[in-house]
Order: sequence, then C-alpha cells, then structure tokens
Amino acid sequence: MPTLDLKQLLDNDIITISTYDWFKPLYEKELNDIKEIQDAAQLRKLNPFFTNDNDNDSDDDDGLSTMTKTTINNIEDVQSDIQFLTDTNSSGHGNKVWHASIATCRYLKNLLLIEHDDSDDDDADGTSQSLLPVPLPLPSFHCLELGAGTALPSLFLSQLLLLLPTDTGTAGIQNKNKFIIHITDAKEYRNIKQILMSIELQLLARKSKATATATDSTDTTKCMCISYRVSPHNWGETTDLLNMNLNKKNEHAETGDELALLISTSKSYSNKSNNNIYDLIIISDCIYNPQYHDVLLDSLVSTLKLPTSEQVVEEHDGSASDGSNSNGVGNRSNGSGRAVISFSLHGNVDDSNIWSFINTKIPSRTTKMKTKFHHPSTINEQDDVNLVVYKLHARCVSTATSSSSQDNDIDIDIDNDEGWYMKETMTKLGLESDGIDEKRWYAYVYEITWVVVC
Repeated sequence: MPTLDLKQLLDNDIITISTYDWFKPLYEKELNDIKEIQDAAQLRKLNPFFTNDNDNDSDDDDGLSTMTKTTINNIEDVQSDIQFLTDTNSSGHGNKVWHASIATCRYLKNLLLIEHDDSDDDDADGTSQSLLPVPLPLPSFHCLELGAGTALPSLFLSQLLLLLPTDTGTAGIQNKNKFIIHITDAKEYRNIKQILMSIELQLLARKSKATATATDSTDTTKCMCISYRVSPHNWGETTDLLNMNLNKKNEHAETGDELALLISTSKSYSNKSNNNIYDLIIISDCIYNPQYHDVLLDSLVSTLKLPTSEQVVEEHDGSASDGSNSNGVGNRSNGSGRAVISFSLHGNVDDSNIWSFINTKIPSRTTKMKTKFHHPSTINEQDDVNLVVYKLHARCVSTATSSSSQDNDIDIDIDNDEGWYMKETMTKLGLESDGIDEKRWYAYVYEITWVVVC
C-alpha cells in the first residue's frame, strides 16, 4: 500500500496544521493495525503445524489495502493520463467516477481551451486540430471543489492548466501566475486519505517530468504555478478556514527542496470588500440527496467570489462590460466568480426534488455587500456608501450546441433544459456501469454566477 508523507504535505502547505493534527493519529492507527495483522500472519506461518490450504495465498501485503489505483486516459480527447486512488470504504459514494464528473471535465475544457482548426494554417496538412487557451487575465486563480470524492475534475483542471502555453500575454501561464486548486470532502478519514494519496501521485509525476526535462524551464514554470490544498469540510460549517488557507505564504520556496519547488503557493490574497475569494467552484454530482441542498448552498454562498468595489461602481453606473441578461434578472457581475454544478437524475428520489435545487433554491439565495466609492461627478469629496444586493443565477450550459463550445449564451428555459448523453463517453473511457436506465445517462451542467439585484 502506498504511504503518505504527512510532514511533507504539511511543510508544503497542502494541508494545514489542524488537518494534520486530525488526520495523523487516524493514519498511524491504520498503519499499526495493518502491521499487527502482517506480524500475526508471519507468526502463524512459523507454527510447525501450519499448513497452507489456499493455493492462491500470497505474501502480497496489498491484500490488506482498501485502496485501488485507476488511470484514465484522454478525457474529452485532452492528451493526458490522470491517475488517482480510491478507498473501498470511503463514504458518500465518493469512490466511484460518476458520469456527471466527466461532464464537469467537458465544461472545464470548454471554459479554458478552444479547438483550433489547423487546416487554416499555411504549414498545416488540413487534417489536424489543436487546443488554444481562452485568455486568463487573473494573475491568481483560486478554485474550490466541494464534495470532491475522487476529485477527478480538479485533477483534470490541473492537467488543462499545464497545457496552457507560457509567457503569452494574458492567454497563458506566466511566471507571475498562481493557480490554487483547493479540494475538499466530508470530514471522514478515508475520504480525505484517498484525495491526499491522489495528490501525491500527481506531485510524483510532476517531479519525474521536471527531472526528465530539467533543461526546459517551461515545464518547471508551469508546475510551480499550480498548487493544491486539501481540507476536510462538511457543508454548512464555517468556511473561514477554507478562505484562510489561501492567505498563507510559501515558506519553502527557497529551501532547495525539490518537491517544495513544485508546489508554489499564492501571495496573500486581499479582498477588502468581502471574504468570498474563489474564482471557480466545482460541485459534481452532489445534489442527489435533497437533505443536503441547503447546507451545500451555505458553503457555496460564503465562498464564491463577489465583485470588487470597482466592479460594483461599473455596474452601478451601467458600464459593466457584460451588460444585462435577456431575462431581466439583472447585470451579471463582471469579474466575479462562477460555480459549475453537474448532476444526473439517479432516481433515488423524485426528479422534481432535484430540479428544485436549480429552479427554486439557487435563485432564492442572496447576499449583501457594503461598498464605498467616490463618483468623479460628485461635487463633495465624501465617498458614497451603498448596500449592494446580489443573487445567484443558474444558466444551463449542457445543451446540444454547447457540447463543443462554451460560447452558447442563450438562456434556456428550465422546462426545456437539455443534458449531455454520457453513456458513449463513459464506455470510451472504460467507465460504463451496468443496469442504468437510459434516461439516467444524461448529465446536466449549470453555471452559477452572482447577478446584481439592486
């Protein structure tokens, strides 16, 4: 069974001291229990009366492990191999790759990469296609995954970021860019353990690649720009620690430690307007149980990035570049965060109970932010203080026309929403499950953003 170096994970800010103190005794107990079983088995074999009645008996210690390593190749035709570990005993169905998570990967690809037909190039043979980056103007990009399970969308996102070219203006990774992917799941030992082990696999792969391409600074720059955080988080509980984790400076960037050099953390993030600091939040197949809808939204509302004061001024003046939505719900907040929520209708509850999360609960959530700003047209020099009200807005992005492009800005009526049929995709990846009704193979993906109410 692979082992975790918890001290190194702590030193490199992948876990916090509170996570370390909670996780370490549980992990050590499991290792001690396994060793006791192994020692007892060896003593049994030393018994002169011992006979091996099982011809298939093996000395392989992995028989005691509940962990399984999986490799998925070329998700959504992106040329990459993603390895991750799952624990048979993890809770909440988080040890399986559900087709909604692959639909999330499709959304992320559409968000960050666009297909480019090389046939238009003078030196192309007219048959190939390549991927070009969508501009990323943010010097720092913070992503949070809630209820991660296998964390496949987060791992896929890190692979997408590695595909972006370096030093290409605002359309790629530069030396100053810092991308943090913060992965969370319920505060259950085995749930967090499988995520940490998957992260160690990613870091080992990066280290191996960086060593193999030591003369090429491009790959090293990309690796240093992308870092991970792993935290236990039960929905609805305080999100202060999730936000604080991004404010830590990397104390190991100049220690010479090779692994630390691959795990660069962002500079302290300062947002005086609010504490919501995540540019992207991923929620994959987490709404199948309506009992947890409200607490999940509590965590989303308290972490999804709100606009800065300057952006609020633009929207107050009607100068926001995004304009207003055609359905009259208000201005979409330019520069604020977005969440992606993917789900399937599993049939465990009435479908209407799942749709109520999109139709009713999301639009009912609002937040208020006091904003102080000064208009150039104001005669006196006192700043105006306004209370801006935002609400969440859901937009379907899993339509037939958006399966290969994210540029479908048509608002789809809730009653006519379409999903992506994922059976063929899952079969291609070797992930098809038996016994699923055909209509359950559809995955629905919604983009959630803040809009100004008043």
